[in-house]
Amino acid sequence: MSTPKGKGEKEKEKEMREMKGIPRKNSMTEDTIPKEMSIKEMMKKILAELQTMQDKQDKMQEKQDAYQSVAQEQMASLKEELGAMKGNIASIQKELKELKKEKQELKKEQGEIAVKVKTMDLKSYRLEERQEAIEAKNMEYQLRLRNIVEETKENIQEKVTEILTEMLNWTEQEVINHTDRIYRVNTIYAKKNRTARDVIVNFTKKTVRDEVLRINSNKNVFYKGKKVAILREYPKATLNKRRKYNFLTEELKKQNIRFRWEKGDGLMATYKDQRYWILNEECAKDFYDKIKRESEKGKGRRRQGRNSPKRQDDQDGPRGQTKWTTKITTEENIEGDRLKRSEEEIRHDKDEQTEEEEEEYGESEREEEEQEKDTQEEECMEN
Repeated sequence: MSTPKGKGEKEKEKEMREMKGIPRKNSMTEDTIPKEMSIKEMMKKILAELQTMQDKQDKMQEKQDAYQSVAQEQMASLKEELGAMKGNIASIQKELKELKKEKQELKKEQGEIAVKVKTMDLKSYRLEERQEAIEAKNMEYQLRLRNIVEETKENIQEKVTEILTEMLNWTEQEVINHTDRIYRVNTIYAKKNRTARDVIVNFTKKTVRDEVLRINSNKNVFYKGKKVAILREYPKATLNKRRKYNFLTEELKKQNIRFRWEKGDGLMATYKDQRYWILNEECAKDFYDKIKRESEKGKGRRRQGRNSPKRQDDQDGPRGQTKWTTKITTEENIEGDRLKRSEEEIRHDKDEQTEEEEEEYGESEREEEEQEKDTQEEECMEN
């Protein structure tokens, strides 16, 4: 019979167990299990939870299958659209190739057309030059007479015959034999200034026309107290080419600078013993600025000379009259003023009908002139 352990021994055993780390096992008693729950019920509950989880999984699977089918349908439609896009891209690429080919063909055709246009322009230009040359050749037998009094029911042939008879010192029959057609023409100058219309005279020989020009250059011709201007005839194309130089020729005439027209285009002016070829509008503007600037400088120097003190003899005329205020108004002077105004109008209109000054050169001078012309032409083209 064992003796009961004392209190001290029990505590020692407890400490020993704690040191060995052996947990104390609780005995499975009916107290640890809920009284109201049995094992069957627990199994039912677990099975119900498993069934619920299975249902959820099935629903998720159904949704996944639905999404997958939708995705497959969308992929199929995308594939169809991609196929259609590829077809469109292929057709577009084909069209682009065709357009590129058409563009190259059009470019080639445009080049051919441009060459044809240039050829046509060149032919047209040559035809115009040929036409101009033919007109100029025909006009070598013509002269234009300006400022002949126009009367109603006049016989213009008799008037011209009278003028030429006096000029050439010929008989009337000789003049009639050497003239062909004589008629008046309407001009802008005549309408603008309300003057008599110009008269065109056709000669049978060029030598007769040249003789009339030569005599006119040495002495003035008058008819019924009015000075008659005798001008060369030029084709309209030539006058149109020269019209763009009007601003320059006007200034050249004001400054009494000699010039002559070139056969093709442009003119040659002699300024301060030097020849200048003006071959285009740019050169004309430069030359115009040059002579205008030098003319203004010369005027300034002359003004300074006039402002300097003068002698009394130069300022006063006889009997104490001032020289600048003395003016005689007789019929003779009035007629002279009228003729002077008529001459100025004729000179002003020579922009359209200008006589070409003929000059004779030796062989060496002609070569020198051509070299100067070529040099100035290169300078004009560079500018």
